[in-house]
Amino acid sequence: MRFLRRHKYNIVARNYRPRVGNGEIDMIGWDGGVLAFIEVKTRSSDATGVPERAVDAEKQRNLIRAAQAYSRSAKVAWDQVRFDVVTVIADRAPRIELYRDAFSTTVAGASRNSPYAPAPSNSYPQA
Repeated sequence: MRFLRRHKYNIVARNYRPRVGNGEIDMIGWDGGVLAFIEVKTRSSDATGVPERAVDAEKQRNLIRAAQAYSRSAKVAWDQVRFDVVTVIADRAPRIELYRDAFSTTVAGASRNSPYAPAPSNSYPQA
């Protein structure tokens, strides 16, 4: 959470679960005028694979559904939201990465910037 505050996020919710359906959003915060739904993935090392690999298409769909419920209840327009991913590799020299706008906000297009699709070099990494 300190990491996100240093990046100027105003965290408004943690561990949000909608009343109906699957999904939990680790953190929700404002980054300027954009409401960010933030998924945090931590691994003790990258020996078993990079943490962002766990944010697959199914996880993205669940996050999107939960975010839709939150944005409706908070009365935030869908064009004012995005999905960010924070990855943590907690080995001897911990590494934390922030990927803003990590994937698309549409259920059908949940893989636009996923680790499985080509992405600009400054965006969500390919696995």
